[in-house]
Amino acid sequence: GIGAAIVTNIPVSDVLAETGKPLFDYISFSNGTLDKNRKYKLSLDKISPFEETIFLDADTEIRRDLSPMFEILRHHPIAARPRVNATKWCFPLWGRESTDFGLCEYNSGVIGFVRSHPLVNHFFESWASNYSFMGDFHDQGSFMRSVYNEGYIPILPLSGEWNATDRNGADRKLLSASPE
Repeated sequence: GIGAAIVTNIPVSDVLAETGKPLFDYISFSNGTLDKNRKYKLSLDKISPFEETIFLDADTEIRRDLSPMFEILRHHPIAARPRVNATKWCFPLWGRESTDFGLCEYNSGVIGFVRSHPLVNHFFESWASNYSFMGDFHDQGSFMRSVYNEGYIPILPLSGEWNATDRNGADRKLLSASPE
């Protein structure tokens, strides 16, 4: 019952559900090469046709109603899931290496955000800048660098139910990475 959009570099003229209805309300095609796909993720605030957006990585399986995220976004402009473990991404932070601090790592596979919020726009600009700084390769590490270098960006921490990285996790999870 909510709008759905896809950004893809695979030509898709009609993607239909079993009912014969289109799966997506918006299809954005990019003829970019596979190695450039992650750059689109860094521009979600400009690409999304929706004011309130739930971004899901392509390998995400939805297991329950996502509508609670829209209530979250009425109170917080951006939400993502931190992992319990300390970040493995090493980058300069506050005059030291980021791994020296034992800070949680955020997962960028599920992000809820309000597209037009100035702090969200600033965060995505920071994320893109850090992605370039880190060699146009690690969207996860550059996400982390933006979270901790731009400390005033209010990212609401989501529980593991919003991004279950354990592929054998319990059925109570909202989302799960699909099997390889």
